[in-house]
Amino acid sequence: MKKLCLVLAITILALTLVSCGGGFESVRRGMQNAGYTYYFPVGEEELITTISRELDKLGVKHTVHYFKKTLAVDMGVETTSIGAVIELEKSGDVDVIFNDAGGNTLISLIENYKSSDRIRGNAILVSITKNGEAELVAAFNG
Repeated sequence: MKKLCLVLAITILALTLVSCGGGFESVRRGMQNAGYTYYFPVGEEELITTISRELDKLGVKHTVHYFKKTLAVDMGVETTSIGAVIELEKSGDVDVIFNDAGGNTLISLIENYKSSDRIRGNAILVSITKNGEAELVAAFNG
């Protein structure tokens, strides 16, 4: 009986830790709760393509996720807020990226990575549009 209780307690603890993780899924939930939708762009965004190439050169494995929100529609023209969340395979890769002696695009976009509101665990937010940027950052941070 003691072994069963111990196994059950460990299982519950493991499930709790997994569900409370600060990984990409919590970022996705925050973005979607703020009205952003997960979408796939027709063509690759040039800025993100450049960042991806630089991350590949550094040996940083990553996945890019795009989010979009319509802010307004005026006479059939949409004003949208678009952001890309770069999900790193390992949280420690954030240090690799921002300590790159040669520099890279993310270094030029994020001034102080240790206190940036655009980095959350293993996720980095890049604004594609300037529309609704403050709201995008707030959604990213949940």
